[in-house]
Amino acid sequence: MTNTKLMPLQLAEHIYEDMQRLTRLLPIDKVEDLLRRPLLQMAETAIALLPSTKLAGDGVALSHMVLVTDNYICEVKGTPQHPQYDIIDRGSVTNIRVEMWTQEIREGETVKATFYLAKIVWLHNLYGFATESSFAGESLEDRDEWVDKVFRVMPASSVLRR
Repeated sequence: MTNTKLMPLQLAEHIYEDMQRLTRLLPIDKVEDLLRRPLLQMAETAIALLPSTKLAGDGVALSHMVLVTDNYICEVKGTPQHPQYDIIDRGSVTNIRVEMWTQEIREGETVKATFYLAKIVWLHNLYGFATESSFAGESLEDRDEWVDKVFRVMPASSVLRR
């Protein structure tokens, strides 16, 4: 088991690997600080951690994270000093909206970089409430892998379970 400030039973083992991957965007202690309170309040083991990345002025940045347990979805935003999060019933998802596109960064006619982006929105049966996760990266394969992971966590068939 990986050494972490989070209680071992709050995270499925594979999530520690996801947390380590985030360290290129945010130090591990900050990731743990952001996740600690939502995990305690959900009182369930997280089965998935979905990082949400975006394009920023200096490349890809972490926007927020989505924690998923057997019964809850938790969108975690903010900073350790000012955390923000929503916890909602996982069974309340009634629609899954997917958007994927490519964005080129150009200098004149020269393509300096190509980014592959995706946004997946889980719409809930509560008026206007949605959980959003996004991906920004320089690899089409990484984007496709991220989309596949999101659908393993919340398969399209899950909207029928109501």
